[in-house]
Amino acid sequence: MMRRSISAVAAAGVALAALVPAVAADAAAPAWRTVQSNAKADYFGVAAVNSKNVWVVGRVSAKPHAWRFDGKRWIDTKLPTAFQKNTLLYTVAGSASNNVWVFAAHGASTYALRWNGSKWTVAHAWKSTWEVGGAVVNGPKDVWVHGSENGGFKFGTWHYNGRSWSRVKPGFRMAAGASVSSKNMWAVGDNGAAKPSPVARHWNGKSLSTVKLPALPVVGGHPAELRTVAARSSSDVWIAGARYVNPANYATLPMALHFDGKSWRRFDPPTKNDIVSMAQDGKGGVWAATYSELFHVTKGHWAKVALPTVKGKATRVGQLSHVPGGTSVWATGRFVWDGADTSTGAIFRY
Repeated sequence: MMRRSISAVAAAGVALAALVPAVAADAAAPAWRTVQSNAKADYFGVAAVNSKNVWVVGRVSAKPHAWRFDGKRWIDTKLPTAFQKNTLLYTVAGSASNNVWVFAAHGASTYALRWNGSKWTVAHAWKSTWEVGGAVVNGPKDVWVHGSENGGFKFGTWHYNGRSWSRVKPGFRMAAGASVSSKNMWAVGDNGAAKPSPVARHWNGKSLSTVKLPALPVVGGHPAELRTVAARSSSDVWIAGARYVNPANYATLPMALHFDGKSWRRFDPPTKNDIVSMAQDGKGGVWAATYSELFHVTKGHWAKVALPTVKGKATRVGQLSHVPGGTSVWATGRFVWDGADTSTGAIFRY
């Protein structure tokens, strides 16, 4: 696996080529399928640590759950007693079977729960009710968690070094991250200013450095936003975000950037819907999801992929997670009745 220091990345030439390809069918690809559905469930975060450790967090009839798929069956792991009710599990991330983290809201605090391979323990608590947006776990001594757009990112961006948690200094407000290894993490967000500008950072295991990006669209004083990222190596990184087309009503269109180790190119998706999650496909491409669509991107070519369906319902996709070392990908989502405020939670697998 090729790795480049951020100094080399920042010094690399930046080329921008806006491409808007037509939608094509991905007929040769194996199909996505529904592996779990429950009319009383909401499935939120998903983390594929390996083929025998796929985690999903959510709730059933308002009761929180953290499920683990061991390669054959789903196991409903036991949460600490205090968190078995009146708790919202935001997100899950992990680096090994004995190093999985869940971030949860309970009472007037946000908690970090850690799975050691056999049980959950409370690892940390913040006196904060601001929503958590996501987390990246590079190893037992390298964990990142950040706030969500819904909460105005007010939770902040935090890093755990194996001993303590520290808040990332002003100047970077993380919206998403993707880990290649403990010394190669990519993150996107903004600079946290009153009028924020898009920012990408790279973590080399010791420090965060700014990644030089191409000039991004600014419309009516509103710069583009970077919202999600997927990385296979330092020469294969995807970033997706949104560019404003009418700031008066906050109308945006999605955009995507790819870094090949030397330069960035822009490959805008053939959709009007925002990209909410991305995951590598394990063979040089990437999966990209809007809430109502799923795309497979290979060599900059966007192919719309059929989602599992249920008669009379629309399919929605939330988070994506790639299984390391293979081509399998997992996703959380739901089936929604057309015109009704009810849904069936679903877990999908490719």
